[in-house]
Amino acid sequence: MSLSIGARPPAGAGERWRGEWQAAFGFACHIDLHAPHAPQLRLVGSGGAVRTLFEIGGGACRLGRDADPQRDKVLVVAQLEGECHYREGDAATKLAPGSLCLCRARRAAEFAWSEDFRAGVLVIPESRLSAVRSDWARLAATAIASDDGPAAVFAAAFTSALTHHASISAGVRPVLDDALIALLGAVLQQSDDGKGDEVSRLEAYHKAKIHRFISAELRNPDLDIPLIAAAVGLSQRYVHRLFAGEPLRLMQLVWAQRLDNCYRELASGDGPQRHVSEIAFAWGFNDPAHFSRSFRKRFGTSPSKLRHSPRSAP
Repeated sequence: MSLSIGARPPAGAGERWRGEWQAAFGFACHIDLHAPHAPQLRLVGSGGAVRTLFEIGGGACRLGRDADPQRDKVLVVAQLEGECHYREGDAATKLAPGSLCLCRARRAAEFAWSEDFRAGVLVIPESRLSAVRSDWARLAATAIASDDGPAAVFAAAFTSALTHHASISAGVRPVLDDALIALLGAVLQQSDDGKGDEVSRLEAYHKAKIHRFISAELRNPDLDIPLIAAAVGLSQRYVHRLFAGEPLRLMQLVWAQRLDNCYRELASGDGPQRHVSEIAFAWGFNDPAHFSRSFRKRFGTSPSKLRHSPRSAP
């Protein structure tokens, strides 16, 4: 398949291009035909049972897509010529010639080229990528250099597949599909090994910052993810992701800490005995019934029974 929009695109060319794009990639896009330099786009592709391989290129333009949570495709973009500024959700990166990038079709995104460009695009299901690298999403929307190692091997195979796609028979394509995806898994493995320590240190720093803020605001009944994210200067999505692999999610951790403090105060017997609901309110709970249910679930007894049968703090 081949489609071009020339320097003076005829009426309706944009709609035709969008239609061809959707037919090829399986999701809609919108293209800026009013850029300072009219785009000259070509879309040359080869489809397979597992993946679809395309080349896209032309002049300066912007190409965007809306979020589609039902779309389980990954676009593996190899920037061959020109620079591209890519934005996906809260993440943004610059793709120079030789860069690779994983782009999730389920998220809203925009490609912006300010000069003549050429890029290869490999479209595969998320499930196939997860089979070779389960945590691939942590490397999505980042530029991966392909000047050496597995990335260089993958880029060479990718470029060769683009060049020779017309001569690849349908019976051979599944074999090449498996080879390209296996090579991509090796690229992600090495990329992750190279940045793993740096990522871990950064995540640990952000988690410590969040824990300090929670400790200072634990009694605040308005403490929630939006407040935490705003206070530490991170996106809500990133805050959720930081704690996704923990035994307790972030707000579960907040509630657990509040319950532990209530337990200690009820079990200690020191100082004036406040009403149970007063203690709950003092530690950020605003619903006595919910507090009592949560307390019983966590400690196996009610707050009032604990007060009359003191035990060691947890």
